[in-house]
Amino acid sequence: MTSEHHIQLALLLYGFVVVVFLFLRYRLRPSHPLPPSPPGSFPLIGHMLILPHKDEWITYRQWGADLDTGILYMNVLGKKFLVINDFEVAKQLLDCRSSRYSGRPSFVMANELMGWDWPMPTLSCNQKWKNQRRMFAKHLGPASFHQPRILEFVRATLPRLVRDPDGLESHFKPMVAGIIFSLAYGIQTGEASVDANINLAQDALECFLDASNPGKHLVNMIPALKHLPEWLPGSSLHRVARQGRETMYRLLHVPFRQAQKEIAEGIARPSLVSKVLDGIQDGSTYGDPAEETIQTLKELAAVLFSAGFDTTYASIAHFFRAMAQYPDVQRKVQEELSAVIEPGRLPGFADEPRLPYLVATIKEVTRCYPVSSTGIPHMCTDDDVFEGYIIPKHTVILPNLRMMMADPIAYPDPEQFRPERFLLPSGQLNPHVRDPYSIAFGFGKRLSNGTLNAVHHCSDCIVVVRNEKPENFKVITDDLKQKSGSERLHHFAALTAKRTDPVLVSFSVLLCMRSTLDE
Repeated sequence: MTSEHHIQLALLLYGFVVVVFLFLRYRLRPSHPLPPSPPGSFPLIGHMLILPHKDEWITYRQWGADLDTGILYMNVLGKKFLVINDFEVAKQLLDCRSSRYSGRPSFVMANELMGWDWPMPTLSCNQKWKNQRRMFAKHLGPASFHQPRILEFVRATLPRLVRDPDGLESHFKPMVAGIIFSLAYGIQTGEASVDANINLAQDALECFLDASNPGKHLVNMIPALKHLPEWLPGSSLHRVARQGRETMYRLLHVPFRQAQKEIAEGIARPSLVSKVLDGIQDGSTYGDPAEETIQTLKELAAVLFSAGFDTTYASIAHFFRAMAQYPDVQRKVQEELSAVIEPGRLPGFADEPRLPYLVATIKEVTRCYPVSSTGIPHMCTDDDVFEGYIIPKHTVILPNLRMMMADPIAYPDPEQFRPERFLLPSGQLNPHVRDPYSIAFGFGKRLSNGTLNAVHHCSDCIVVVRNEKPENFKVITDDLKQKSGSERLHHFAALTAKRTDPVLVSFSVLLCMRSTLDE
């Protein structure tokens, strides 16, 4: 048989499969129509060819505008996706109907091949999720919020910043890592250990996000590929999975073993790990088997450290970025701090109610520079009907958080950085303006605990903001472009820093800043 006959046979077979597919889709179509869908869908592969892999939120916004809809439905190789562009729709589905929309999708590469089947933010509402959430609420919830520990690390950073104002990244990365590592594990860390822990947290999060990307690994769309033999030429599937398992194992076990060692030596500080282990020893922890409780503890501590470090550091970095770009806002923050904080002390958590402009500024930073574009996906656990449209079971739900933050109805002139939008004419916070935290921290049962909210870090890190610019100085903003995903800052440069009295530290917050983004 010639190659021409092979081509004809393949085309005939493809045509037959398409006909059968269309026939079955027609016969099995639901009684309600599917939500509006962008053009560009093909039989079998669906929207795979137009699925965005960069700046997704912009593409989703454009599709929504073209179709005049707040929800978008896509099908990619049989997997169903629903993008929510509208805040009110997200509230109705993910809050009011949370019992149907609190599931989480499973990805073959991450969950099955690498073993990332335990992080609390990605779990459905199963027993493992309940165990971790219960442990979190008991030991790290608002009632036991570790404000003194946080302030201790923040204030220890300020003198180092005065001595070396050019190395902001080298100061704030260890500060954030130290806070979260201390709360989770209680380990006394030196400089080398801090760097190793930061690298481990970043490697683990990067590995997990990569493995959970539907478009990055074909096995996430075609699960049968996981059965391909490892020796198959050109296949990197099992090699990548093995590397991911090793990273996952290190994140779960290396810091935990270090914490156990320091607890045994009596040098560890009180932490999540020490509290739970003490509870196991005296029999006061939950009543679950010790092995199950220890596994839950390992998983929760690892999530707190890896995800908590990345999001908290990114939030602080975004604040400094905004202060560099908007010196008028910087000056107003400084004036408010100078008026409220008496000489001789640093601001603390109790001062927040008296700093409405600072709080409004941090809200505006959250709105303009969200850490995530779509957040962690939800999943519909049963068929549902919304505004006459059927949302099929197992549909992956993607809330377009950045689109909601840029809603011109809720936030007029959303492209402008304007903290005043959150204030009344009297200067107090306006309770009628949509709080960006209600978007940034998620919806429904999946609402983020927000224990390590960067708001409090920022309010203490600023202290006093100076607004000094040398002649002919130009703030560099050409490389401050933001892309979807979490941002890491690799270089800061501050021009001035000085101590104005023995206690109150004064420094310049970013008159020049360069930001580079991970690919």
